Amino acid sequence: MEPAEIYDDTGAELWFATLSLSNSDTRPRRPENGLYVKNGSRPIELKVANRWTEVEGGFACKLDPQDKCSRGFLLPPGAESCRLRLDYARAVFIKGRKAWFAERLSGWIRFRMSYKFWRWAGFSQYGPSSNWREITLELPLPPKPDGH
Repeated sequence: MEPAEIYDDTGAELWFATLSLSNSDTRPRRPENGLYVKNGSRPIELKVANRWTEVEGGFACKLDPQDKCSRGFLLPPGAESCRLRLDYARAVFIKGRKAWFAERLSGWIRFRMSYKFWRWAGFSQYGPSSNWREITLELPLPPKPDGH
């Protein structure tokens, strides 16, 4: 968190917070080892003066192993905590079975295949599975230093 150098109607300075998610999976960096993240069933909420209020913004990204995804949010003065509901799903194979098989051949064979073969085979594609799960994160915000 840091001062945003943006002020509200009362002259109070807003804060800029960065939320980072990472995929700590140690498997090889391949499309099938990815993770999809999107907004959950409710918007992001901030607790200000013991009251929860909704905030604009969202979170959606695909995280391959060892990837990190960050989003920034403006926070009003006096924000005490932040609540996010995120849906996540693992990556699954969607289409392109011929290309999928060809990609698993040894490099010596793959590099000798003509561009006509690859045009015919297409590309393997991955996407989120239909089994989305929701997680709720409630994050306490650190107190702001005096003078801000």
